[in-house]
Amino acid sequence: MYRTLHLALISLLFSGCVSVKFPPPPPPNHIPQVVAVTSFDNKSGFTGQWELGAGMADLLTAELIKTKYYTVVERRNLNHVIGEIDMQKNPHFRREGRVEDGRLINARYLIRGAITDFSQ
Repeated sequence: MYRTLHLALISLLFSGCVSVKFPPPPPPNHIPQVVAVTSFDNKSGFTGQWELGAGMADLLTAELIKTKYYTVVERRNLNHVIGEIDMQKNPHFRREGRVEDGRLINARYLIRGAITDFSQ
C-alpha cells in the first residue's frame, strides 16, 4: 500500500503539482527500504546550462529522504568511494579506521528515469 502511495506522490511531484502531502511518519519499528537513485536521461532535447538529469535525481533523492520510509544510498560517485577503500589497503596508510571489505550497503531498488519534456 505504501509503495503505491509513494509512487503516486513521486508522480505528482514531477507533474508540477504544488500541494503534495507526505504520508505520516513511519512507525518506530519500521525498517526502511534501501534505494539508489541514478541520474535521469535527458530525452527532452533541452541543452541549457542546467544538468536536468542530475538535478531531477537530486530532487527525487531529497523527497525520498524526507519521507523517512527509505534509506537512499549514493551510487553516482561510487567509483570514488571504492577507490578510497582500495587506497586504504596500501601499506602506507594506517590500519586504524580502515573500512572492511563487504561493508557497503546493497540497494534493494534502483530508481531510474527519463525527462521527455522540459520548458522554461
